[in-house]
Amino acid sequence: MTHGELFAGISGFGLGFEANGIETLWAVDIDKNCKRVQKHHYLDRLWFDDVCTVDKHNLPYVDIISFGSPCQDLSIAGKRGGLKGERSGLFFEAIRIVRELKPAIAIWENVPGAFSSNSGRDFLAVITAFRECGARQFGWRTIDAQYCGVPQRRRRIILIADFRGERVGRILFKPESMCRDFTESKKAGKDVAFTLNTHTGSSSCKGEGGINTTLIAGTLNSGAHPGGFNGQDVGNLVVPPLTCDPYGDKISGVRRLTPVECERLQGFPRDWTLADGIPDSARYRMLGNAVNVAVTKRLGKNIVEANR
Repeated sequence: MTHGELFAGISGFGLGFEANGIETLWAVDIDKNCKRVQKHHYLDRLWFDDVCTVDKHNLPYVDIISFGSPCQDLSIAGKRGGLKGERSGLFFEAIRIVRELKPAIAIWENVPGAFSSNSGRDFLAVITAFRECGARQFGWRTIDAQYCGVPQRRRRIILIADFRGERVGRILFKPESMCRDFTESKKAGKDVAFTLNTHTGSSSCKGEGGINTTLIAGTLNSGAHPGGFNGQDVGNLVVPPLTCDPYGDKISGVRRLTPVECERLQGFPRDWTLADGIPDSARYRMLGNAVNVAVTKRLGKNIVEANR
């Protein structure tokens, strides 16, 4: 399968899809530093600077088009201009491109604030736009990156539109992996809940044979992270990087996360954004705007399986 990225950034979708054998043919983003990162890793990938100037005449056909359109006007942290805002309104340029290229699948990623923007009317406009593009089926869910294997709470809407078949449920929800024995599951769930409630807040509990073992749930839920990740809530799964007194154990402060640590939180390889002398300030911004690679790897795997 082939893939094209709109608002590509540093290729969060492309990297996750690549891990599942999906080739990214082209990328579109106006940010010059994002272009430098992508050109550093992908010499042969077609690059375009502006979503407003591309269409079916210069973009090759791809099976999948992904886009995390700008969220500033949809986020609850912004001025909430909605889809009428200058930046978030670029969503409709992406829809134009989807309509012209007619891919098999389109994927939209954005902040959960899109649900409540303009009292819900903006999200209605989003799903209406996909329906009018000819989607045979579409669906959405909020996916939290912490459940895909990275130590960060990062909730994002993932909406998938299928223009060829009816694969959305198998991509987003994987119903065949759900347990059907509800009575047995309920009992097992109660046992797990009792264990966690008993030990939450402690750093260890007795494992098999009375050996002390780290209780992950208790440790990770013991306190919220006091800092942030480039304006985003890192959540309570990140152990804060503390600065200690060299002559003792006294904690003297909380240091800022390094770019490499932010790359790891977002699922990128080490030094992914270290290209052509890009300053750390730009690396933080690009990583803060990126889609989490752990999430896109999971999506890519599900797409490939659903397409068999």
